[in-house]
Amino acid sequence: MDKLGQSIQIATIFFILSLVSERFITWFKLYFFKKGNTLFWYFFNWEKDYSVKTDDPVFEKEREQRILLLNISLNIIIAFLIHANIFTILHDDPLKYLSWKDITDNKETKTLSSFYEISGCIFGGLLISLGSKFWHDTLDMLFYTKNLKEKLGDKETYKIETLKELDEWIAITEADIVKKVFEENRDILKNIPDVISVGIGHNNNSKYIEVVTTNNPHLIPNSLPYYLPNNTVRKVDIKVVVSSPISTFSNSIKSGSDIANNKTKDNFGTLGLVVKAKNGKSKNMVLTCYHVVIDENHNYQEFDYQIAGEIIHPHGDEGVVIGKLNFGIRNNEIDAALISIDPNITTSNVNEFGEISTIRTIAYEERYSNIKVMVNGYNKRSNSKKGIVRSLYNSATINYKISNNKKEPWELNNLIAISDEEGKSITFGGDSGAAVLDEQNRVIGIVVGGNSELTYAIPIATIFNQLNITLS
Repeated sequence: MDKLGQSIQIATIFFILSLVSERFITWFKLYFFKKGNTLFWYFFNWEKDYSVKTDDPVFEKEREQRILLLNISLNIIIAFLIHANIFTILHDDPLKYLSWKDITDNKETKTLSSFYEISGCIFGGLLISLGSKFWHDTLDMLFYTKNLKEKLGDKETYKIETLKELDEWIAITEADIVKKVFEENRDILKNIPDVISVGIGHNNNSKYIEVVTTNNPHLIPNSLPYYLPNNTVRKVDIKVVVSSPISTFSNSIKSGSDIANNKTKDNFGTLGLVVKAKNGKSKNMVLTCYHVVIDENHNYQEFDYQIAGEIIHPHGDEGVVIGKLNFGIRNNEIDAALISIDPNITTSNVNEFGEISTIRTIAYEERYSNIKVMVNGYNKRSNSKKGIVRSLYNSATINYKISNNKKEPWELNNLIAISDEEGKSITFGGDSGAAVLDEQNRVIGIVVGGNSELTYAIPIATIFNQLNITLS
């Protein structure tokens, strides 16, 4: 990573930490700066109310000084708690050092190490205390500088003939160009025969449109045009991937499985997450894909609430029902089902890496960050593989198995495409419904299907928003 990229990463860390600290300081100020309120029955027992502004300039100056001291003190404490040591954050992988768990105790250098940690966290706290506005403006300047750096290395910059055209050219980023061309041509590309998926991909600093097809790659153009302000053409590359059709990841029972409908035991997938309604009025439920637990009494067009399909663990005690199919839906954005679990069965969101307690939405600004992920599936082969987010906003045609062994093509939009570093899928049969996690064990999405090259996942935020649920 170059120095500019490292600076953006560090500024992002301090921007997020300052947002957290400001929320905490505001809460602290509004409660413990009130007259008579105390912390541990002793501290902050003020004779005046410092929580609100007044028209008295002398009092206001005193109030501002106390708030400044509070701001600096609490931010230094926060820096110590999370190990925001500015010296370790300056490493190439700063997120690795935002914790005390990897700190080693070397007796020979204990004094030097202690000074290093204490001074580093103090400076880190002072940097957090600069505030979110400072770091927001810093990030804005750094991203602008990054864009200008790219423009300086672009030959098209020097073909601009007027200042107005130059201003327009500088204002748009390479990522904006790719996204605009993608949005304008997505439907056209999807309508090309044998094309099954279209999305935005990246490779190091290169952005492109990725098209997955099962046949006839010669029908797909190598690039698409974008017209610059001076009416010259900028080509946006298209990467063509030839692959097998995308299928849902349910499978025949072999050595083991996870969750299935009692009437369709040979069609199983993975129990994804334990969830609950956002209003908190319902008991815990299990989230998976609808195609994993659907049976002949239900269809993809409309869910019948009168029929509650029985759900089992195919590899457990045969015939023992663990829950009931509560709801299922498949539209053009999600394929999801909720299962009411037997109250006698203990449920949790704990895996080998700890508790899954947070979801993550991949922001537009992160689309080229090579985000590393793993699949929390039933299949041991999947769990042992790590992947990278290859592209976002994918529109993919997935083959759904229906009655009489027939398959129905169905388009899902805004999918996340994942593969390993060699460009191969990281999931196998039976992984549908499995949670896709980042390196911090945060949920990004659930697996819905894949082929030999790519695994496709539905963003978890989309599912949660449509079903009005949250992690339990």
